[in-house]
Amino acid sequence: MIAILKKIYLFWGLFGFLITMLVLFPIYALLFQFPNWKHHYSCIRFLNKYWSYSLYFFTFNLPKIEFREGSRDHNTKVYVANHTSFMDIPLMGATSDQLLIFMGKHSLAKIPLFGWIFSKTHIVLDRNSRDSAKQAYVASKEMIDKGLSVAIYPEGTQNRKPPKVRNFKDGAFKIAIEKQIPIQPVSIIDNWVIWPRLAPELNWSPCRIVYHEPIPTKGLSSDDIENLKEQVIQTINTELEKYYPHYFETNNELTLPA
Repeated sequence: MIAILKKIYLFWGLFGFLITMLVLFPIYALLFQFPNWKHHYSCIRFLNKYWSYSLYFFTFNLPKIEFREGSRDHNTKVYVANHTSFMDIPLMGATSDQLLIFMGKHSLAKIPLFGWIFSKTHIVLDRNSRDSAKQAYVASKEMIDKGLSVAIYPEGTQNRKPPKVRNFKDGAFKIAIEKQIPIQPVSIIDNWVIWPRLAPELNWSPCRIVYHEPIPTKGLSSDDIENLKEQVIQTINTELEKYYPHYFETNNELTLPA
């Protein structure tokens, strides 16, 4: 009986995703017809937030958000979060006080309807292409120059041994230091339970996200990247450990399918 209910819940969640996309797609498509549509950031933010919240509404799971000191200002920042689920982008899109320009892998652009919108409004990266990585790096700095914040998942892919963060790539931290703007650490607490990586299942769970105090980068150089990465990893892991201490014990790692 439980297995049947879980399948119904999964199909209901997918139905919600599809219906919301079908409703919003014509609006996005109309917006993209205007030559200067990229200047209508407030409209894009509204559409993105509406879609993201709708997805959580359909799963009966509105997010619980905690903003730490300084995290609700509207300064341009590089948002850095742990990455364990397909739900991470919608969650940050729904809960952030800013319009976030996400850097996402190119496979997202292949998802029907959603992929076309994502490739138009965010930054697409092919991790196997050095040229693509350079273009994404340049595009991120261009967005920052326009006063927009960029969101990057520095693990590079969804964590196969959640929830603990282990390693970060340098890109997000290079951008923040080069532009001398703060890093905004974000702890996504429960998405690895709600929609596990690569698993065809949807589970109900509390949905919590924490926006930590921003970390300034003024005066830092490339020599400080490793220390900055470790500081952010420790910030996120400390928060995750509060909720899932069992998985932070040495011999209790959860390994998801490769």
